[in-house]
Amino acid sequence: MAPGGEQVGLHGRAHGAPAVGSARGELAGVQQAISHVSFEEGNRDGTGEELHHAPQGRAPIEGRAATGDDFDPVQPQAGQGAPVHPAPKGIIGGHAIDQHEAAGDARGGQPAQVEPLGGGIRHEARGAAERGHGGHGAQQSVLGQRGTAVDLRAGQDDDGGGHIPDRSRQAGGGDDGALRGGGLLGGGGRRLGDEGFRAAHQKQREGEGEHRHGRRFSARGAVHHWRDEMWQVVDRCLPPPLLVQRAMPENLTQRAIALEERYGAHNYHPLPVVLTRGEGVHVWDVEGRRYLDFLAAYSAVNQGHCHPRIIAALTEQARQLTLTSRAFHSDRLGECEKYLAEYFGYDKALMMNTGVEGGETSLKLTRKWAYKVKGVPANQAKTVYAAGNFWGRTLAAISASTDPDSTSDYGPFLPGYIIIPYNDLAALERTFAADPTIAGFMVEPIQGEAGVVVPDAGYLKGVRELCTKYNVLFIADEVQTGLGRTGKRLACDHESVRPDILVLGKALSGGTYPVSCVLADDPIMLTIKPGEHGSTYGGNPLACAVTMAALNVLREEKLAENAERMGNVFRQRMNALVQKGGLVSLVRGKGLLNAMVINDTEASSAAWKLCLKLKDQGLLAKPTQGNKIRFAPPLVITEAQMNEACDIIERVIQSV
Repeated sequence: MAPGGEQVGLHGRAHGAPAVGSARGELAGVQQAISHVSFEEGNRDGTGEELHHAPQGRAPIEGRAATGDDFDPVQPQAGQGAPVHPAPKGIIGGHAIDQHEAAGDARGGQPAQVEPLGGGIRHEARGAAERGHGGHGAQQSVLGQRGTAVDLRAGQDDDGGGHIPDRSRQAGGGDDGALRGGGLLGGGGRRLGDEGFRAAHQKQREGEGEHRHGRRFSARGAVHHWRDEMWQVVDRCLPPPLLVQRAMPENLTQRAIALEERYGAHNYHPLPVVLTRGEGVHVWDVEGRRYLDFLAAYSAVNQGHCHPRIIAALTEQARQLTLTSRAFHSDRLGECEKYLAEYFGYDKALMMNTGVEGGETSLKLTRKWAYKVKGVPANQAKTVYAAGNFWGRTLAAISASTDPDSTSDYGPFLPGYIIIPYNDLAALERTFAADPTIAGFMVEPIQGEAGVVVPDAGYLKGVRELCTKYNVLFIADEVQTGLGRTGKRLACDHESVRPDILVLGKALSGGTYPVSCVLADDPIMLTIKPGEHGSTYGGNPLACAVTMAALNVLREEKLAENAERMGNVFRQRMNALVQKGGLVSLVRGKGLLNAMVINDTEASSAAWKLCLKLKDQGLLAKPTQGNKIRFAPPLVITEAQMNEACDIIERVIQSV
């Protein structure tokens, strides 16, 4: 096996060719495919590993694409060689498609990718419109009987015919489009360039006596009347194919991680799993393994991965209009702002993109209000935050942080910040009473990143009362806790309190698109005038479409109510582990925002090791603050899925 577990053909290797075929599925794609591959004599790949021949008969063209659930051995017909393990059920004439998500992917509309790796061809059909989510331009790569890839693309030529033109010349001339190497055509160095290819094609056409141009073909690989002549041309040009199993499936994961390490900033420490598909509460990795997702992108995927209603809204809007900036009006923004204002009970909504932008917007609104309404002297306004807070990584956000990982070597920080203990009403009142320039108190109803710290009952109600008493704005950061996560529409709803400023994000789009929103009444929101604050992408048509769809799903599918029920199931089962003593010292949370506290120090690696074991058993979760594991699955989780997850957690905990 070649380094990295690549597929290798009997006669050589690829020269880094692009996906074969022209942009409109022309027969020139055959020439393009073969012109980028050189072939060398030999029957091993240089490592001594035996290579298995694929069947030699003509490969029927199969339109069905594999999905992440379809991993079964390919069963060869009698006398047609050894099976390849593992491979998806979705195959093309007995040739395995690569284990990446094939053409039923919910991402849709992305072109299939063909990577020639020698005589064997690796197929990556990533997103033809098999499930109804795909857009135009989806394509499918079909394996010819001699092992080359022929690119079949949906769509039409410039003349609207969608046909196979009578041309096969590539840019650059015949020498650039030639097959090289001894053994291919029976003699060293013989070439088949443009003219030879065209002559063979023309001869075939004349022999058939039928004009075949203008025949259409489909994106699902159903090649019509011209396919026989195509295969005969290919038969004359190409050697027998090979299918080679990857030496180690982990190479796919290792390769993806290595690329991130090599070319990406080292600003995260993710679990060693590489995901390629998601649906509902499940995600799949690049080797086809399925997991229960118990992080939900830090509570951004409340409605479940790739919810079809949200994806439909996204794709439909993407076909019409994606971005206007705020230089012009769009027909979606006012509609979405009305929806948000009425659903959450405020006069105005200001849409941004990310949670941290929402936090900064709330800070700017608070300062504007302090100077324009409260009468705080210029540049003297202060804002209070609770220790353990987290609302982003910008300089404004980390100026409020007490986490050394967020603040180390990033100073100097912004002025005007006061930090007090969380869940301490007495400290809050002392602070308010001591400084009349305080304009706002920004707080998470439940601190997520701190390890799902739930305040005492009555804390939020006390915050509301103190803010009213001292004329200070109550700013609720519900980016993570809002939108059904804790078993209510908002976490503040548990105590029936209404913040002066509400910050939302993450699940506002169902995890499909960056959307955040700040809501407030007119005396606060209208302190900002045109040109003083905004965002090019804030409130764009795509954001508005997915926001309304995501909120409709949340309401109509009663996801907050389901979060309440499933959260009770989770905590009941996990508390039974606590009663047994040992590794787990505490389980806490509300709804489906929960954390398990490991009986160890914050500096230990016990929680990380447990998450690795959970991954191996099919459940993904992530530690936070050293010795805590956050469990926050999508709100669409069923009771059976919840019990399956609890079984995994119990099994792993008891095995340690």
